Amino acid sequence: MLRRICRRVLSDVSAAEKSVVTAEKPAQALQTPTAAPTTSSPQPTTSSPPPPPRPRFQTVGGGWRSRMAAFFTGVAVTALYGYVKIHEDILDSAEKTSVKLSEMLTAVQTLQSRVEVLEKNTKY
Repeated sequence: MLRRICRRVLSDVSAAEKSVVTAEKPAQALQTPTAAPTTSSPQPTTSSPPPPPRPRFQTVGGGWRSRMAAFFTGVAVTALYGYVKIHEDILDSAEKTSVKLSEMLTAVQTLQSRVEVLEKNTKY
């Protein structure tokens, strides 16, 4: 279905280009030459060969090598960005874990001291 849509769009574009070309030809014929023709050297009338056909799809962005270079540059930049973000995340989580661990150790020490006080006061 996508191919049909692309073909239709391309045919519409080529039809529009043809109509523009045919609309330009009468306008060129109506223009008068601004310079006077020279009669000293007659120009031989030779028809030039028709221009080569234009490719149906024009490539934009260079050749295969430049595209691959751009792709691998993008991969390298993305990998570097991901590495930095993961490194920052690991450092942040390690800091938070050490803070929580130190809070837990102080809580355990206070509980141990309370248990020792209770054990001294209690007689079995």
